[in-house]
Amino acid sequence: MPADMPDQQVQEGEDPMDVPPPPSADPDKDDAHGAPDPDESGSGRGTPRNAGVHPEHPVPDESPG
Repeated sequence: MPADMPDQQVQEGEDPMDVPPPPSADPDKDDAHGAPDPDESGSGRGTPRNAGVHPEHPVPDESPG
């Protein structure tokens, strides 16, 4: 007997529970004008800012880009 219920097992065809992307979602279109994905490491947008919570705290010495 499988551990998963029948409705949770992999089946052929499209998953009826998947949420379809909105019609305006085009993966080839770049809305951010060449800016990196916000989830990408080091993608800080706008002006540089202090990485620490308080200005007197030390921050990592890393390159911003």
